[in-house]
Amino acid sequence: MLNEINGIKNFLKNLDMNKKRRIEYIDIAKGIAMLLIVIQHVLTYYPQKLQVLEPFFSGFRVPVFFVLSGLFFSSYSSFKLFLIKKVNTLIIPFIFFYLTFSVFLPNFLFIIGYKGLRQVDSLGIMSIFNFIKGRGYSNNPVWFLLALFWIFIFFYGIVYITKKSKYQDILIVLSSILLGTLGYVIGSYKIDLILNIDNALTAIPYFCFGYIIKMKTDLLNLNINKMIMVAIALILFYLVSLICPGIDYLGNRFPLNEYFNVYASGLFGTFGILLISKIMEKVNILKFYGRETLIILCMQMPVIRPKGDCPWRTDAAA
Repeated sequence: MLNEINGIKNFLKNLDMNKKRRIEYIDIAKGIAMLLIVIQHVLTYYPQKLQVLEPFFSGFRVPVFFVLSGLFFSSYSSFKLFLIKKVNTLIIPFIFFYLTFSVFLPNFLFIIGYKGLRQVDSLGIMSIFNFIKGRGYSNNPVWFLLALFWIFIFFYGIVYITKKSKYQDILIVLSSILLGTLGYVIGSYKIDLILNIDNALTAIPYFCFGYIIKMKTDLLNLNINKMIMVAIALILFYLVSLICPGIDYLGNRFPLNEYFNVYASGLFGTFGILLISKIMEKVNILKFYGRETLIILCMQMPVIRPKGDCPWRTDAAA
């Protein structure tokens, strides 16, 4: 009897350790992806020779966040509770950081004679409504919060509509691919939807992928040799370097005939980041970046672009 009790205790201990390890390496994955985004924005405003890597990193640094968001999808007990949760965690931060750094601060600085932290569309009372078109305001990275909100809403609808079908999983995947294809085509033809809805449509397949691997597979708990993980990650990154056409997820702009390459780049790169994250799970600074992604995402631009508009581009794609 004592052996059985000890066995149960050990099982629970190992379960708790695995849970902790999984959360830590996901934080590290978020931290790595956030660093790539910050570096990209730095290179956008202060271009260096490393800009040659931009097409490669553009393939997966944003999809990583959509995939990881899908891991934590939960429909709650009602749509009302679900909506309240997403408004509190996504819309309220979006409103705060948008108004602070894309409306109030740029206009205040312009009034006192400083022209940094702004784009032309950020000036005047009408700048409050720039978020409607989904791009072109000073603190552009917050677009991700608004797009992610719509993804959660759309995906909730997919799960709810299909919940009574015995083929629910298949229908969820097919519906997500269909909506993603719609977003991709819209972007390919340079059609913009309001409130970053086009960005959300394009990213739904990534979100669905995260949801499926969490709910239906054990991929997140794989425990293989570190050298093998490094080798697989390098192969995945090499494939991304071969096929990624260069992608603008903020602008939702994609080459018309590169559908497979776009999504394959996102998924291959995300897998590569997750594998590297497992290897680097002791790097505390990356854990910090991963835990503080919201703050870093929403406050990086006032630090990066103090001199005003980008000297060689008209936007700052994420």
